[in-house]
Amino acid sequence: MAKKGYHVILACRSVSKAEKAAEDIESQCEAGGLSASLDILRLDLADLSSVQDFAGSFAAKYDTCDVLLNNAGIMAPPSRELTADGFELQIGTNHLGHFLLTSKLMPQLQAAERARIVNVSSIAHTFGAVDLNNLQSEGFFGYTLQVGNPISSRIPLSY
Repeated sequence: MAKKGYHVILACRSVSKAEKAAEDIESQCEAGGLSASLDILRLDLADLSSVQDFAGSFAAKYDTCDVLLNNAGIMAPPSRELTADGFELQIGTNHLGHFLLTSKLMPQLQAAERARIVNVSSIAHTFGAVDLNNLQSEGFFGYTLQVGNPISSRIPLSY
């Protein structure tokens, strides 16, 4: 996206890793005779207060958002883990975090001339189905069920 002239905000849990990624992006752009326009803002989708903080920081710096690319996610932790807010890690990160982020950035998206929201998924959504009676994945915690459920829950947000 930086090579296409977009101003790219790297929304990352680790600022130091984001800085390294920004250096790599800048180097790739420079090698092609381009200049990258980048910013780094901390975001941990597994912590809803971090999502709130990110949205506030974003709104303070930017009036519009042309493209929101919901790409980050957690896949198949070896055991059941919880987010900072007490949600099962995969549903909390892959669905609730993205949902809150998209909701909080809606004013900036609506202010853009032709905004787009892109929700990246995978074929793993076919592995499971959302169990609305057990979003916390209490009891059975299996690989295919737990990978598929949060991905399946994000698919309807794309329509």
